[in-house]
Amino acid sequence: MKLSWKGFFLLAAFPLLTGEAQARGRASAEGGDRGAARAHREPRSDFAAAYADRGRARADRGDLAGALADYGRAIALRPDFCGAYLGRGLARAKKGDPDGALADFNRAIELKPDFADAYIVRGYARQRRRDFDDALFDYNQCLRLDPQSYEGRNNRGGLLLERGDLRRALADFDEAVRLRPDDARAYYNRGLARDAQKDAPGALADYTKAIELDPAFVFAYNNRGKLRANCADLAGAVADYDKALELDPNHAPSYANRGLAKRAQGDLPGALADCDRAIEEAPTLYQTYLYRGYLKSQRGDLAGARTDFSKAAELEPEAEHFIAAAGYAMDGTKTPGQP
Repeated sequence: MKLSWKGFFLLAAFPLLTGEAQARGRASAEGGDRGAARAHREPRSDFAAAYADRGRARADRGDLAGALADYGRAIALRPDFCGAYLGRGLARAKKGDPDGALADFNRAIELKPDFADAYIVRGYARQRRRDFDDALFDYNQCLRLDPQSYEGRNNRGGLLLERGDLRRALADFDEAVRLRPDDARAYYNRGLARDAQKDAPGALADYTKAIELDPAFVFAYNNRGKLRANCADLAGAVADYDKALELDPNHAPSYANRGLAKRAQGDLPGALADCDRAIEEAPTLYQTYLYRGYLKSQRGDLAGARTDFSKAAELEPEAEHFIAAAGYAMDGTKTPGQP
């Protein structure tokens, strides 16, 4: 029986939107507003820009409540301040208010419908809500306005990858690599697409390039380890998981993946210990309960296997199908006829 871990993919996520997208957004939305304020001697606009600047600084420090208060003051002073709506939307998203974030992104786009970066953040907000068609519309609109948008390519590629459109996803990631050849995330995401296409050499090359550019890239080590394990390079896989855990001792996927590699190496106690730690770090991941259930069954702990399989099914009803496909019954026993 081959046990595998799907891996945790860094698709379209807010870290992909930091830096250039937000910097350009501030320059387009806030800098332009400041210029207009100076030209027309509107002190309220200058105060609004100052509040927005402080809100951004507070958000960068993790003070989301302070950031939201400052963006609110900026908007009260200047109700047509696109940059303040965009900044407040980002702060709301980070604070766990997706509806409020989406409302702010909508307003920013109403005020500046040709502002490409606003479509990136709204597209991501929609993608998180699983409004895939609307998210794709936003990414397409961003790229229509700015065909050279790295974030637009990267995020649209992530959405297409999530939807299983591997050919178009790979095309977007190829373009992202061309636009930003020194960005580890571009290679990592292309590695994900190549991995999904079963292009192991291409995926390995991209994960390795991502690590070369960013030696602290935990996700890249984890996924390269997964790929090496699938290619029967167990020693290389364990080395990658070890490095990922050195960088982030709380990274649950790397514990689970290392556990599977250790089991393949014949180290059942080590495998169980890693699965235990993975569950401790991320108790809602049903896959880890599946893997630990398999391991407990192999050790003869049918009661423990039954408990883990039941927990997996509680978290994800489809887990029962995965358990059966792996050759097990829900009570932890092997299905008759299975090796």
